[in-house]
This record gives sequence, C-alpha cells and structure tokens, in this order.
Amino acid sequence: SIIACHILAFLIVVDAAAITFSRSKYNKGQMRVAIAWQLKAIVELLLILGLTSYQQYTVIWHVIYGAAALAISFFVGPAIFIEEAWQYTEFLGHAFLMSASVLVLVLRPVVLDYSRYLILRDKDNYDKLWSELLSESEATRLLDELHTKVSRMGGSPDLPRQMGVGQQDSQGPVRGGLQRIKTLSRLMSGKFGNNQVAHRDASISFQSQSSQTALDQLRPIRSLDQLFSQAKVMHCILKEKVKSWAEKSNGLVRGGKMYLVNNQIEKGKQGFIQWKEAQNNPSLLQQIRWAGIKTPERAIEKHLRSYGGDVSRLTDICRQSLIFETLEDLNSCLDALLEDKEVTVKRVKNRYHWDYDSAISAGYRDVAINMVIVNEETTDLVLQHHVCELQMILRRFAELKSEEGHKRYVEFRNARAE
Repeated sequence: SIIACHILAFLIVVDAAAITFSRSKYNKGQMRVAIAWQLKAIVELLLILGLTSYQQYTVIWHVIYGAAALAISFFVGPAIFIEEAWQYTEFLGHAFLMSASVLVLVLRPVVLDYSRYLILRDKDNYDKLWSELLSESEATRLLDELHTKVSRMGGSPDLPRQMGVGQQDSQGPVRGGLQRIKTLSRLMSGKFGNNQVAHRDASISFQSQSSQTALDQLRPIRSLDQLFSQAKVMHCILKEKVKSWAEKSNGLVRGGKMYLVNNQIEKGKQGFIQWKEAQNNPSLLQQIRWAGIKTPERAIEKHLRSYGGDVSRLTDICRQSLIFETLEDLNSCLDALLEDKEVTVKRVKNRYHWDYDSAISAGYRDVAINMVIVNEETTDLVLQHHVCELQMILRRFAELKSEEGHKRYVEFRNARAE
C-alpha cells in the first residue's frame, strides 16, 4: 500500500506538470477531463491512505470515495458520457459503490440489534445467576475481597502484547543453545510424553528463536506461525502451573461428556472433576479435558477483526481454565497466584466486578488473567515474554454454558465483527 501511494503520488505530480505545460494544446472539454482524472487520482490516493491507516472505518472511506468520484464525474459533464460510453460505466460503478456502502452503514444498527436478540435469553439466565450470587449472605464480603486481590495483582488495564526476544542471552549463544536443547528434551520426555505434534512444535519454537538476530531487544511478534509454535510449548508449562494452583484452592477441571451405558456411548452433561481427587486416580485423569490452544481460524478472525491485523495483541492462544464451587475457593486460587514468584500478571479482566457491563459478554462472567511465567524452563526456551491466559469461573456460570448457547454467542460475536 505504501509503495502504491508513492507511485500514485509521483504520477499525480508528473501528470499535473504535463497538464500545466501543455494546456494550450487542449480545448476546454479536454482540460476538464484531464483535471478530473487528476482529482480522481488524488481521491484514490486518499482512499488507499485511509484504508491503510484506519481500517476500522473501511465502509466510511468507501462512502467518501464514491461521493467524491461521483462529484468529479458530474464536473466532467454529460457530454463526455455521450462521447465515451466507458465513462458512463465508471459513473455507474461509483454510484453502486457509494450506495452499497451507505446501505451497510444503515443496516449495521439492525444487525447489532439482531445480535443482541440472539443472546437475550442467555444473558437473562446469566444475570439471574449473578443476582442470586449477590443475594447470598457472604457475597458482598467475598466480592470485595476478590476485588482487593485483583488490585494487588497489578497489571495494566490495556491489552498486553506478545513480545519476541533475540537469541543472545547472558549465557552466550553456544551455552544458551545447549541449555535450550536440554530443556526441550526434558519437556519432550516428561510432560509431552509421546505427543509427536508437541515434539515437532517444540522443535519449531526453538528453531524460530534461534534464527533471530542476536539482539537483546524486545520486539512485538509479527508472525502468527511463531506465536502458535511458542504457544504449543508454553501450553505444557501453563498446564503444570494450573495443576499446582488447583491443588491449593480445591479447583475443578472440565471432564468429558461421553459415558458408557450398557456398552453404548451416551452423551451426558458437562462434568467437573476436582483436581485433588483426580491427580492420583488414573480413571479420573482419563476423563479430564484440558483446554487446547486457540484454533488458527479463530486467531485469524480475532487479530483481523479486533486488532487490525496486529498479531502481537493475541494474548490467549495458550489458555487454561479453572472452575470453583465457591467464591472462597476462587479467592484461594488468587492467593496462590499472588504467592507464585514465577508469575507476572500483565492484565486482569474482572467480570465479577460491581461495575462490569454484562452486555459486553452476553451476561457471562469470569476472571481472566493474562500473565507471563518466568522460570528456568521458560527462560531457557526464550518464552519468558509469552503471554498466556487463565480463566477462573464459578461453577454455576460454567454449568450454564451449553453447545447451543455457545453457537448463539458465536453468531453474536460474528455479527459484531469481534
């Protein structure tokens, strides 16, 4: 786009100079056409600059461009349309572009109203749960305690960014590289087990970091491939952390929905399993369904729709969730996080706050924490700047989620282009 702008600007200047020095050779009608082409080129240059710099206003830019092009076509005069039919076709093209863009602007509020209607019932159900929670005797004290602990965590209200770092470190390039190989080997043989996909992505993550220039400087990550490779490795490290926090706070993890009845598989309600009971029980361990990393399709949607193509804003590729029976347990988990010296909180989104507008999330509430984990493993793998997310949910809200409700929420999200 920048190259196109430079070329177009150069042609405008050259053409303007040609018209100025050759105006005596043209009649009045030809001069109007030449000037009109100059004006249209300037409008197109502004359109390219607008679409490049302010993508969120794409439709408005097209309305402005269509209106300006139509005005220029009228300036040229109807005589040109009679003499040259292609000018008439171009006039219709500008009229269609402006009409379609205006139609999008007019219908946008209608689509947003429809999206709110889709999740109205789900929002009412979640709001009813919230009202029931507030009516409990200890709710006010526990929520105040939750808000206090969230404030102690610090972090910024702004969305953090995924940052990449060069290969060089304090150990030197050779020793540092050998240390990373040892760490990867330990992760592969221990926590990754026989997962060949994880083995492959761990190697990709190491190679992508090794191929960087030797600079001790943080830079926003621009590659979605690099971000996913890091998230694949970080997924294992985060999961181990979540297990330790769950053990200290009676945290629950999601179980499977399939059950064997009379030798037939039947679909059941979403189950939740207490990690304390499951960690030494092979049968329960097999039923646990840990969250996977975000799908590439959703990541592409989100970074284009919400972040203007900025990959570094995707801070929830690697994520996990914990479910809690009570606010006391949720507060205990926050205590565990506050005591964990390896965790640096980047941002906390507290949807259990009194002032939170539940309409933003269709009534759904949780505490979402963006964090980085800085320990020996992440430092060896140059992942100490990779931001991941932990969602902390009360069981009553988690149980209300359903596949049909999620489908409605996806439609709601798509209609709002989020």
